[in-house]
Amino acid sequence: MTNSENNSANEAGLDRMAALHQSLKVAGLDGFLVPQADEHQGEYLSMRAQRLRWLTGFDGSAGTAVLYAGKTYLFVDGRYILQAGQQFADSAVEVRHFREPPLSEWLGKTVVGGERIGFDPKLHGIGQIEGLRKALTGIGAELVALADNPIDALWMDQPDPPSAPVGLHAMTYTGRSTDDKLSDLAAKITELGAEACVFNQMESVAWALNVRGGDTANTPLVQSFAVVHSDGQADFYVDRRKLESGVEAGLGNRVAVHEI
Repeated sequence: MTNSENNSANEAGLDRMAALHQSLKVAGLDGFLVPQADEHQGEYLSMRAQRLRWLTGFDGSAGTAVLYAGKTYLFVDGRYILQAGQQFADSAVEVRHFREPPLSEWLGKTVVGGERIGFDPKLHGIGQIEGLRKALTGIGAELVALADNPIDALWMDQPDPPSAPVGLHAMTYTGRSTDDKLSDLAAKITELGAEACVFNQMESVAWALNVRGGDTANTPLVQSFAVVHSDGQADFYVDRRKLESGVEAGLGNRVAVHEI
């Protein structure tokens, strides 16, 4: 990226961050978390899920922005300290190492009691949410789960979700049928004393149901979810318009397909 392109991206980011700060104020929030993540917690994000990049211009593969008190704090790992530091030099974005201190600890020391910090619960793991909530409740602040991500309301040309076709992966390559895999998963779920297991990572869904797609740039995955039950039945949540002819029948009687 040239200097002029970088300056243009930074200016656009400043406008977007200012708009988001104003949106948070209207919603009665004092801050908001923007992770480089999607609903599947995987490595590769679709263009629609690149909210951190759209907001700030940061194009690294890992990072979390915290909008708070009129400023944006960008937490990145060691790979991006130099890159982000140069990109956001003399800007409204303060770059911080994600372990010095960790985000939850930083929030606990920075946020004021009574304040409300919003987050999109679809974009964070349960353990992370628990850690953030503990840090904030410990100082009398609140972590607020939002039904809708406020960035999506501001991102007027946000790309549509990926729409690559979904097909079945042949036994020649899988080595095992979906029924066999579901039987083994059901036995493990029962052994653990659970009634079901939720799969949100696309790799897990692809393996368990022997399906393949093209929703990510580097691996043949499909944006979807699955719930496998202790009786060996499974629910597959996917955009049905993407299923190739014969996929639903090929999944067998154990798998019920639902709209995502």
